[in-house]
Amino acid sequence: MSELTQLIGQLVHAPTSADNKYTRGVLGFVTGSNAYPGAALLGVAAAEAVGVGMVEYFGPQRVQDLLLVEHPQVVASVSVAGARAQAWVLGSGVEVPGVSAPSDASEADQNIDDFTQAANVRAAAYSKGAIAVVDAGAIALLDYAKASNGSLILTPHDGELKRLFTRLEQPFSDSDFDTLESRKMTAQRAAQLLGQTVLLKGSITVIAQPFGETISVGPNSPHLATAGTGDLLAGILGALAVANLDEVRRSWLKVAKLAVLVHSLAAERAALVGPVVAAAMSAQVSKILREVA
Repeated sequence: MSELTQLIGQLVHAPTSADNKYTRGVLGFVTGSNAYPGAALLGVAAAEAVGVGMVEYFGPQRVQDLLLVEHPQVVASVSVAGARAQAWVLGSGVEVPGVSAPSDASEADQNIDDFTQAANVRAAAYSKGAIAVVDAGAIALLDYAKASNGSLILTPHDGELKRLFTRLEQPFSDSDFDTLESRKMTAQRAAQLLGQTVLLKGSITVIAQPFGETISVGPNSPHLATAGTGDLLAGILGALAVANLDEVRRSWLKVAKLAVLVHSLAAERAALVGPVVAAAMSAQVSKILREVA
Protein backbone atom coordinates (compact mmCIF):
# COMPACT_ATOMS: atom_id res chain seq x y z
CA MET A 1 0.00 0.00 0.00
CA SER A 2 1.41 3.40 -0.98
CA GLU A 3 1.79 6.16 1.58
CA LEU A 4 -0.79 8.24 -0.31
CA THR A 5 -3.33 5.41 -0.20
CA GLN A 6 -2.66 4.86 3.50
CA LEU A 7 -3.09 8.52 4.40
CA ILE A 8 -6.28 8.85 2.36
CA GLY A 9 -7.68 5.80 4.13
CA GLN A 10 -6.93 7.37 7.49
CA LEU A 11 -7.95 10.98 6.84
CA VAL A 12 -10.61 11.10 4.10
CA HIS A 13 -14.02 10.06 5.41
CA ALA A 14 -17.10 9.17 3.39
CA PRO A 15 -20.35 10.53 4.89
CA THR A 16 -22.58 8.14 6.79
CA SER A 17 -26.32 8.06 7.41
CA ALA A 18 -25.69 9.71 10.80
CA ASP A 19 -23.96 12.75 9.31
CA ASN A 20 -25.23 16.24 8.61
CA LYS A 21 -23.50 19.34 7.25
CA TYR A 22 -22.22 20.30 10.69
CA THR A 23 -20.82 16.90 11.68
CA ARG A 24 -18.97 16.72 8.34
CA GLY A 25 -17.20 19.96 9.18
CA VAL A 26 -17.80 23.69 8.73
CA LEU A 27 -14.80 25.40 7.16
CA GLY A 28 -14.46 29.17 7.31
CA PHE A 29 -12.56 31.25 4.75
CA VAL A 30 -11.20 34.74 5.27
CA THR A 31 -9.54 34.99 1.88
CA GLY A 32 -9.59 37.16 -1.22
CA SER A 33 -9.81 40.91 -1.60
CA ASN A 34 -11.01 43.41 -4.16
CA ALA A 35 -7.55 43.22 -5.70
CA TYR A 36 -7.31 39.42 -5.62
CA PRO A 37 -10.81 37.88 -5.62
CA GLY A 38 -9.68 34.72 -7.40
CA ALA A 39 -7.80 33.47 -4.34
CA ALA A 40 -11.12 32.97 -2.55
CA LEU A 41 -12.66 31.05 -5.47
CA LEU A 42 -9.65 28.76 -5.87
CA GLY A 43 -9.41 27.90 -2.18
CA VAL A 44 -13.12 27.17 -1.80
CA ALA A 45 -13.12 25.00 -4.95
CA ALA A 46 -10.22 22.94 -3.61
CA ALA A 47 -11.87 22.46 -0.21
CA GLU A 48 -15.13 21.36 -1.80
CA ALA A 49 -13.22 18.91 -4.00
CA VAL A 50 -11.91 17.25 -0.82
CA GLY A 51 -15.39 17.28 0.74
CA VAL A 52 -16.71 19.43 3.57
CA GLY A 53 -20.14 19.75 5.13
CA MET A 54 -20.36 23.51 4.77
CA VAL A 55 -18.23 26.48 3.72
CA GLU A 56 -18.59 29.92 5.28
CA TYR A 57 -16.94 32.82 3.46
CA PHE A 58 -16.12 36.21 4.95
CA GLY A 59 -14.95 39.08 2.79
CA PRO A 60 -15.77 42.02 0.52
CA GLN A 61 -19.13 42.11 -1.23
CA ARG A 62 -17.53 41.95 -4.68
CA VAL A 63 -15.74 38.72 -3.77
CA GLN A 64 -18.93 37.29 -2.26
CA ASP A 65 -20.83 38.01 -5.47
CA LEU A 66 -18.21 36.29 -7.64
CA LEU A 67 -17.92 33.35 -5.28
CA LEU A 68 -21.66 32.71 -5.11
CA VAL A 69 -21.95 32.52 -8.89
CA GLU A 70 -19.59 29.52 -8.88
CA HIS A 71 -20.44 28.13 -5.43
CA PRO A 72 -24.04 29.03 -4.52
CA GLN A 73 -24.00 26.64 -1.55
CA VAL A 74 -21.46 28.82 0.30
CA VAL A 75 -22.77 30.94 3.19
CA ALA A 76 -21.26 34.41 2.81
CA SER A 77 -20.96 37.42 5.09
CA VAL A 78 -18.76 40.46 5.66
CA SER A 79 -17.84 39.81 9.31
CA VAL A 80 -16.82 36.64 11.16
CA ALA A 81 -19.06 37.55 14.10
CA GLY A 82 -21.39 34.61 14.71
CA ALA A 83 -19.44 32.21 12.49
CA ARG A 84 -20.02 28.47 12.92
CA ALA A 85 -16.63 27.51 11.46
CA GLN A 86 -14.75 24.71 13.20
CA ALA A 87 -11.53 25.40 11.25
CA TRP A 88 -10.29 28.26 9.08
CA VAL A 89 -8.37 29.12 5.95
CA LEU A 90 -6.93 32.61 6.40
CA GLY A 91 -5.06 35.05 4.23
CA SER A 92 -4.93 33.79 0.64
CA GLY A 93 -5.28 36.92 -1.50
CA VAL A 94 -5.74 39.18 1.54
CA GLU A 95 -4.06 42.57 1.33
CA VAL A 96 -2.10 43.86 4.32
CA PRO A 97 -3.46 47.41 4.85
CA GLY A 98 -0.92 50.11 4.02
CA VAL A 99 -0.15 53.22 5.99
CA SER A 100 -0.75 55.77 3.19
CA ALA A 101 -4.07 57.56 2.99
CA PRO A 102 -6.30 56.65 0.01
CA SER A 103 -6.43 59.29 -2.71
CA ASP A 104 -10.01 58.90 -3.93
CA ALA A 105 -13.36 57.37 -2.97
CA SER A 106 -12.85 54.02 -4.70
CA GLU A 107 -9.48 53.57 -3.00
CA ALA A 108 -11.09 54.53 0.30
CA ASP A 109 -13.73 51.83 -0.13
CA GLN A 110 -11.07 49.24 -0.93
CA ASN A 111 -9.00 50.34 2.07
CA ILE A 112 -12.00 49.80 4.34
CA ASP A 113 -12.43 46.27 2.95
CA ASP A 114 -8.73 45.55 3.52
CA PHE A 115 -8.96 46.66 7.15
CA THR A 116 -12.12 44.56 7.62
CA GLN A 117 -10.38 41.50 6.19
CA ALA A 118 -7.38 42.08 8.46
CA ALA A 119 -9.72 42.29 11.47
CA ASN A 120 -11.49 39.10 10.35
CA VAL A 121 -8.18 37.24 10.02
CA ARG A 122 -7.15 38.22 13.53
CA ALA A 123 -10.54 37.49 15.09
CA ALA A 124 -10.61 34.00 13.59
CA ALA A 125 -7.01 33.13 14.46
CA TYR A 126 -7.26 34.39 18.04
CA SER A 127 -10.60 32.73 18.82
CA LYS A 128 -10.41 30.09 21.53
CA GLY A 129 -8.97 26.82 20.27
CA ALA A 130 -9.03 27.99 16.65
CA ILE A 131 -7.64 25.54 14.09
CA ALA A 132 -6.40 27.53 11.11
CA VAL A 133 -4.33 27.47 7.93
CA VAL A 134 -2.40 30.76 7.86
CA ASP A 135 -1.49 31.63 4.29
CA ALA A 136 -0.10 34.61 2.35
CA GLY A 137 -1.37 37.92 3.78
CA ALA A 138 -2.39 36.39 7.10
CA ILE A 139 1.21 35.43 7.86
CA ALA A 140 2.08 39.12 8.11
CA LEU A 141 -1.03 40.11 10.07
CA LEU A 142 -0.88 37.94 13.17
CA ASP A 143 0.66 38.35 16.61
CA TYR A 144 1.42 34.68 17.23
CA ALA A 145 1.59 35.14 20.99
CA LYS A 146 -2.19 35.65 20.91
CA ALA A 147 -2.93 32.31 19.22
CA SER A 148 -3.18 28.96 20.97
CA ASN A 149 0.08 27.03 20.74
CA GLY A 150 0.02 24.39 18.00
CA SER A 151 -3.37 25.42 16.63
CA LEU A 152 -2.09 27.04 13.44
CA ILE A 153 -0.17 25.90 10.39
CA LEU A 154 1.67 28.59 8.44
CA THR A 155 2.17 28.00 4.71
CA PRO A 156 4.85 30.48 3.58
CA HIS A 157 7.07 30.37 0.54
CA ASP A 158 10.67 31.49 1.07
CA GLY A 159 9.98 35.20 0.56
CA GLU A 160 7.09 35.23 3.03
CA LEU A 161 9.17 33.51 5.70
CA LYS A 162 12.02 35.98 5.15
CA ARG A 163 9.59 38.87 5.59
CA LEU A 164 8.23 37.27 8.77
CA PHE A 165 11.75 36.93 10.19
CA THR A 166 12.38 40.60 9.35
CA ARG A 167 9.15 41.69 11.10
CA LEU A 168 10.09 39.64 14.17
CA GLU A 169 13.66 41.02 14.06
CA GLN A 170 15.10 37.55 13.66
CA PRO A 171 18.42 37.15 11.80
CA PHE A 172 18.58 35.10 8.59
CA SER A 173 20.59 34.84 5.42
CA ASP A 174 19.78 33.66 1.91
CA SER A 175 21.93 30.59 2.54
CA ASP A 176 19.36 29.48 5.16
CA PHE A 177 17.11 28.63 2.19
CA ASP A 178 19.69 27.12 -0.17
CA THR A 179 19.71 23.41 0.64
CA LEU A 180 17.19 20.92 1.95
CA GLU A 181 19.04 20.61 5.25
CA SER A 182 19.26 24.38 5.74
CA ARG A 183 15.58 24.78 4.82
CA LYS A 184 14.62 22.13 7.38
CA MET A 185 16.63 23.91 10.06
CA THR A 186 15.11 27.26 9.08
CA ALA A 187 11.54 25.94 9.13
CA GLN A 188 12.18 24.26 12.49
CA ARG A 189 13.53 27.53 13.91
CA ALA A 190 10.42 29.37 12.74
CA ALA A 191 8.12 26.71 14.19
CA GLN A 192 9.83 26.86 17.58
CA LEU A 193 9.86 30.66 17.56
CA LEU A 194 6.11 30.86 16.85
CA GLY A 195 4.91 27.75 18.69
CA GLN A 196 3.10 26.72 15.49
CA THR A 197 3.62 24.25 12.65
CA VAL A 198 5.33 25.66 9.55
CA LEU A 199 4.87 24.27 6.05
CA LEU A 200 7.63 25.84 3.97
CA LYS A 201 6.57 25.54 0.33
CA GLY A 202 9.01 24.68 -2.43
CA SER A 203 10.03 22.03 -4.91
CA ILE A 204 10.62 19.95 -1.79
CA THR A 205 8.21 21.05 0.92
CA VAL A 206 9.34 21.08 4.55
CA ILE A 207 6.85 20.53 7.37
CA ALA A 208 8.22 21.52 10.79
CA GLN A 209 6.45 21.06 14.10
CA PRO A 210 7.33 23.40 16.96
CA PHE A 211 8.51 20.63 19.29
CA GLY A 212 8.45 17.50 17.19
CA GLU A 213 9.48 15.89 13.94
CA THR A 214 10.44 17.86 10.84
CA ILE A 215 9.90 16.11 7.51
CA SER A 216 10.30 16.84 3.81
CA VAL A 217 7.83 15.93 1.06
CA GLY A 218 8.76 15.84 -2.59
CA PRO A 219 10.11 16.54 -5.08
CA ASN A 220 6.76 18.08 -5.93
CA SER A 221 5.38 18.58 -9.42
CA PRO A 222 7.11 21.37 -11.38
CA HIS A 223 3.68 22.12 -12.87
CA LEU A 224 2.81 23.77 -9.54
CA ALA A 225 4.94 26.74 -10.61
CA THR A 226 1.94 28.78 -11.73
CA ALA A 227 -0.29 31.41 -10.13
CA GLY A 228 -2.96 30.30 -7.70
CA THR A 229 -1.67 26.86 -6.74
CA GLY A 230 -0.83 28.05 -3.22
CA ASP A 231 -4.48 29.07 -2.75
CA LEU A 232 -5.48 25.52 -3.72
CA LEU A 233 -3.08 23.98 -1.21
CA ALA A 234 -4.55 26.13 1.57
CA GLY A 235 -8.07 24.96 0.66
CA ILE A 236 -7.07 21.29 0.55
CA LEU A 237 -5.30 21.62 3.89
CA GLY A 238 -8.27 23.37 5.50
CA ALA A 239 -10.74 20.74 4.30
CA LEU A 240 -8.59 17.88 5.61
CA ALA A 241 -8.14 19.70 8.92
CA VAL A 242 -11.83 20.31 9.56
CA ALA A 243 -12.54 16.61 8.90
CA ASN A 244 -9.78 15.54 11.31
CA LEU A 245 -9.88 18.02 14.17
CA ASP A 246 -8.70 15.57 16.85
CA GLU A 247 -5.78 14.49 14.65
CA VAL A 248 -4.75 18.09 14.00
CA ARG A 249 -4.92 18.99 17.69
CA ARG A 250 -2.35 16.24 18.30
CA SER A 251 -0.20 17.04 15.26
CA TRP A 252 -0.58 18.68 11.83
CA LEU A 253 1.97 16.31 10.32
CA LYS A 254 -0.24 13.66 8.64
CA VAL A 255 -2.84 16.13 7.39
CA ALA A 256 -0.17 18.44 5.99
CA LYS A 257 1.69 15.60 4.29
CA LEU A 258 -1.47 14.31 2.62
CA ALA A 259 -2.37 17.81 1.44
CA VAL A 260 1.05 18.24 -0.19
CA LEU A 261 0.94 14.80 -1.85
CA VAL A 262 -2.57 15.31 -3.28
CA HIS A 263 -1.73 18.84 -4.40
CA SER A 264 1.33 17.68 -6.31
CA LEU A 265 -0.40 14.70 -7.92
CA ALA A 266 -3.32 16.91 -8.99
CA ALA A 267 -0.86 19.12 -10.88
CA GLU A 268 0.69 16.09 -12.58
CA ARG A 269 -2.74 14.82 -13.61
CA ALA A 270 -3.81 18.24 -14.90
CA ALA A 271 -0.62 18.45 -16.97
CA LEU A 272 -1.64 15.37 -18.95
CA VAL A 273 -4.23 17.43 -20.84
CA GLY A 274 -2.22 20.63 -21.35
CA PRO A 275 -0.48 23.48 -19.56
CA VAL A 276 -1.59 23.62 -15.94
CA VAL A 277 -3.74 26.45 -14.62
CA ALA A 278 -4.80 26.39 -10.99
CA ALA A 279 -8.52 26.46 -11.78
CA ALA A 280 -8.24 23.06 -13.51
CA MET A 281 -6.68 21.28 -10.56
CA SER A 282 -9.65 20.97 -8.18
CA ALA A 283 -11.35 18.46 -10.49
CA GLN A 284 -8.19 16.36 -10.32
CA VAL A 285 -8.19 16.54 -6.51
CA SER A 286 -11.69 15.08 -6.45
CA LYS A 287 -10.76 12.29 -8.90
CA ILE A 288 -7.65 11.31 -6.95
CA LEU A 289 -9.55 10.98 -3.70
CA ARG A 290 -12.39 9.06 -5.36
CA GLU A 291 -10.01 6.64 -7.06
CA VAL A 292 -7.90 5.91 -4.01
CA ALA A 293 -10.48 6.01 -1.21
